[in-house]
Amino acid sequence: MFTLNHHTTEFSTQRFVGLVLFILVRLMRGWREPLWYQVTSSNISQLFCGALVNVPFRATLAPAIVVGMQATHPQNASFEIRQTEVSLAMPKDRLYQPFAQQASRFYRVDPAHFYQRIFMCMTGAMKEKDEEIFEPENLQLTENVNFSDSSDVCLTDEQTVVVDALIPVIKNPQFHPVLVHGVTGSGKTEIYKRLIMQTIEQGKTVIFLLPEISLCLQFERIFKNQLPATTLIYSFHSLTLKSERLALWKALAQDKPVLIIGVHQPIFLPCSNLGCIIIDEEHETGFSEKRSPHVNSKEVALMRAQMYKIPIILGSATPSVTSLYQAEQKKWAYFRLEKRFSGTFPTMVHATLKGGKKRKHFWITPQLDEQIQNCLFRGEQAIIYLNRRGYSFCAQCCECGASLNCPHCSVSLTVHEVKDSGQYRLECHYCGYATQLPPGCPECKQSKESLIMKGIGTQQMTALLKKVYPQARIVRADLDSTKEKRKWAETLREFGEGNIDILVGTQLVTKGYHFPKVTLVGVVWADLHLAIPKFNARESLFQKLIQVAGRAGRSSRASTVIVQTMSDDDITQYLDERKYMDLYREELEVRQVAHYPPCGRFFQIELRNKNDAELEFESRKIAQTLRERSQKLSTPVTILGPVKPTIYCISNINIRHIFIKSPTFAAIDAVLSGVDIKRLKSSITFIPTP
Repeated sequence: MFTLNHHTTEFSTQRFVGLVLFILVRLMRGWREPLWYQVTSSNISQLFCGALVNVPFRATLAPAIVVGMQATHPQNASFEIRQTEVSLAMPKDRLYQPFAQQASRFYRVDPAHFYQRIFMCMTGAMKEKDEEIFEPENLQLTENVNFSDSSDVCLTDEQTVVVDALIPVIKNPQFHPVLVHGVTGSGKTEIYKRLIMQTIEQGKTVIFLLPEISLCLQFERIFKNQLPATTLIYSFHSLTLKSERLALWKALAQDKPVLIIGVHQPIFLPCSNLGCIIIDEEHETGFSEKRSPHVNSKEVALMRAQMYKIPIILGSATPSVTSLYQAEQKKWAYFRLEKRFSGTFPTMVHATLKGGKKRKHFWITPQLDEQIQNCLFRGEQAIIYLNRRGYSFCAQCCECGASLNCPHCSVSLTVHEVKDSGQYRLECHYCGYATQLPPGCPECKQSKESLIMKGIGTQQMTALLKKVYPQARIVRADLDSTKEKRKWAETLREFGEGNIDILVGTQLVTKGYHFPKVTLVGVVWADLHLAIPKFNARESLFQKLIQVAGRAGRSSRASTVIVQTMSDDDITQYLDERKYMDLYREELEVRQVAHYPPCGRFFQIELRNKNDAELEFESRKIAQTLRERSQKLSTPVTILGPVKPTIYCISNINIRHIFIKSPTFAAIDAVLSGVDIKRLKSSITFIPTP
């Protein structure tokens, strides 16, 4: 890991005008060892530690980071020092270097990672691992669908309180974290628009973060239609064209006030005039990157706002327990929007799946059946939510009990029906392995009749609904059915225009969409994921339920949400989103006892290795080293593990987890600082929990 020369970070280059300067750089790619260059006086004043520059390397110019500067000739240079005129390849942002250092320390990665990812993003070589959903132009399906001209919109009293309180902080910037807790349909977008306009009027740039690219596309369309035409708006994610990336880079280099919309990438852009950060759907797990080092954009945004001394606004109908705790402790400002901008709250109904007698099908309770029939009779629309794609969870032999598992991962294969063929295939949703359903059990050699399909996915639910309600127009929306982007766009258009009666979908249909004719939401198996061994499983489940319920009743029509469950978990008593704070208090009480976030810091270490014995040895050794160091330092740290996670093998790579709990991150950092990972044969990733 390289570290910028702290003695020269504030290095003044003005006194070297007319002289020479030696800079130590690290190339972005192709060469790992730092290199020295002698810089001529014409552009010395442009340089600072942390600057991204172009330097001659072999027969071309290569991007590099300045990691050190000095006026004297280096004594131990490994190679001949070339004289050059370097060109600044990065917008000038003197706070970027300490920001990168802080983020790298938190995620325990080389600071070069953040410089390199920006370089790769600008060249289009890096892609985000988010769901890439195409949406056609002029498709108006968003929360504020009726807001065609922002000047015609009158704020509600609740909205006015928020805007009036935050405009002074925009005009006189300071670190000021704000949580806007607004029920679904309360008009948070209109608040964002006012704050964006105020920031840009101050000559400052706004970074606007969303958890999915589909939402980025929606908000880009909203802002381009509703903000003044002179506003410079740029998207910055994996669907952004290279020409637009370069235009954004040029605008940042010229210190122009712009609005930047994205998921992960915008928060790492150098920007000398950053004035405000806005994060919508702040509770979403989509802000945590799926690839190593699993950076959480929301967490990094808070770091950056604090370092740059600017306000950061976080909005959600279902704020995370951690964010609510920060507000309750008065560390963040807090605003509550309790009224919908239009429409009414749906009636919430709990229905049990247990029993199953005297109904059309096990997965359709009498309550859901009645509401679907009423909805179809009135010519209204319904969303049926089931967060499992495919036909069935797995295939299992009823004779010997063997499940058909992936040969490369520690998971069962999901059953998918081959379209219009009556045949089935098995797929792994982790490594992509696929095969045909075998003619019998591979273990006991019984016939195909011994294989039973367990559980239900969106594919089977769609087929079931078509059979029970043949008069209805029913379409499925999940990762499988939305791979064809134009087909998905057409589905959205058809549903928005009322040409589809029932939309069966996963969490793709839960956020951001405004369908005025939707008066029924049915949650097929609400408590499906409660068995997941995560401390925040109940919080995550409830947030998904509230978000999907929020699709109903967004116009003036009365609406209903049917929540079907297998268990009698008391989470059903909090189904009304206006009772969200009651759930928060219950969750907080549990976490205080167990010292889980936000009542402590939680850190996960993930080790991976093809050799399971080697992985087991190294993970145990690291856990023991951590315990010994914690004892030596007398830190309040608890080490748990190593353990096999629920899914302990993916693509033939074995996995182990070690968990660290402590009241403070500083204690965890002190313990981790003494661990030498250079000689490990296993790959290691450090994952702090926000």
